[in-house]
Amino acid sequence: PHAVIGLKNKYNGEANIQIKETDTLLDDSITSCSVKYDKIIGNPPYIKYKDIDDNTKNKLNNKFDKRTNLYIYFIDLN
Repeated sequence: PHAVIGLKNKYNGEANIQIKETDTLLDDSITSCSVKYDKIIGNPPYIKYKDIDDNTKNKLNNKFDKRTNLYIYFIDLN
């Protein structure tokens, strides 16, 4: 969050720069690729499968088994 605040302050008022902070795995505009971005800076979440809440597991279609971490979903988006 501190980095995002710093970027927003630095580029405030720049017409062609948009800073967006979001949960990449749950943001439909990202997961559906309906919005195109020139640059994306991300930090994959390292959360054990057993600690992922059921809503998130359902949203991600339980694509992987219980041996994975949440970061594998993030990487799979690429």
